Amino acid sequence: MKSNLLLTIAAAMLLLSSCQQEPGVGGNCAIHGIVELKNYNQNFSILKEQKPLVDGYVYIVYGDNAGTSDRVRTSYDGSFSFTHLTKGNYTVYAFSKDTTQNETGEIAIIKEVEITENKQDVDAGTIVVADNNAVGNATIYGKVLLENSTTGNSYYESDKFVYIIYDNSISYEKSVKTNFDGEYIFTNLPVGNYTVYTYSLDVFNTSPNNEIPVIQTVTVNSINENVVLPDLITYY
Repeated sequence: MKSNLLLTIAAAMLLLSSCQQEPGVGGNCAIHGIVELKNYNQNFSILKEQKPLVDGYVYIVYGDNAGTSDRVRTSYDGSFSFTHLTKGNYTVYAFSKDTTQNETGEIAIIKEVEITENKQDVDAGTIVVADNNAVGNATIYGKVLLENSTTGNSYYESDKFVYIIYDNSISYEKSVKTNFDGEYIFTNLPVGNYTVYTYSLDVFNTSPNNEIPVIQTVTVNSINENVVLPDLITYY
């Protein structure tokens, strides 16, 4: 009888153990959070914009699984949610560029989360990811006017390089060439402060290399703003 009782207890313990759920789907718990994007210039020295990451992927690993268990996309406000989870330990992460530039590819920004009770909705907090390709909808437009320093005659110059710097960056962000009537345009710009410039012959002999920059500064205040600059006047 004693032997049969021990066998019954052992079988019951084995059955109970097999009924205990591992971390994963099948429960009534959830994990939620927000992903925030910090967008920098090319070398990550200047923060150009900070906003919720929209329509980006967030991944989850159930317990000690070797690979990704599931993924969801962020909403319009950067929020995400994993639902129908059981109690247990989870790893939530999103991919980011490495602001230290030690890694050539992307790195995972990780949050470790534990669900300890049924019907629990755990806040994973904010996952901050980085990129260096900030774009917007604003434009900066202008012309390059080439003027004869002696006669005063002038015309709009084609095929002239014009450069743009974001904020106080140490190098230009991009360059464009003027078209046939001296026009240039910079598109897909985020909000911020810009310096637009080209080079002119130094007819007044103020520079040792006989060339000087001609500069315009401007602030883009809204994401859809179209800014028209005064002519950049160069000399010959």
